[in-house]
Amino acid sequence: MGKEISDGGDDAGAAPSTEAWRGAVALIGFILVATAQASNQILARGLAGSVPPFALAFFRWSIVAIGLAPIAFAEIRAGRVPLGKNIWPILAAGFMGMFLCGGPVYAAGISTTAIHIALIMALSPITVLMISALLGIEHVGPLQWLGTALALAGALLIISGGHPETLFALETAAGDGLVVIAMLGWSGYTLLQSRAARPRRRCWRA
Repeated sequence: MGKEISDGGDDAGAAPSTEAWRGAVALIGFILVATAQASNQILARGLAGSVPPFALAFFRWSIVAIGLAPIAFAEIRAGRVPLGKNIWPILAAGFMGMFLCGGPVYAAGISTTAIHIALIMALSPITVLMISALLGIEHVGPLQWLGTALALAGALLIISGGHPETLFALETAAGDGLVVIAMLGWSGYTLLQSRAARPRRRCWRA
């Protein structure tokens, strides 16, 4: 009986350790994504007009696909990613994240600044939150709505340079409009990604 208690204690200790490790990996992943996004916007401005936008997006995502392919195939073979059940959400997420978000950002770099690209793309979490609330995916509290309103107002204020009328100017609409399309594509990618990568249900035993 003493051995059974000891085994149960080991299992209980291993679970929090695994969860902590996964949380750390997720946090590092988010930091790397944010860094890549920032460098991507600088790249869009720096290479504007010298490399075709969709060609740049294709080669950029090809490098990412080649690097992650071994991990993805291992997860699929192990059955941790139910590819057959989620093939359409995965394809739709790929289209929105790699195509709809990829090319327009590089095309926008010709007529808008890297700061504008970054600020508009930063509206993606706000868009995801609002869509999630409207669809009933997540509950959004009053403080979250307040923070969303302040973030949106601040981003629009910086983009307009303190002159809201410039948001509707033709010279602004050209580049910034493309970034808005890219931002919406990334928001859709984020929502579909969470749909395609649903966490597995855990079975708890008494």
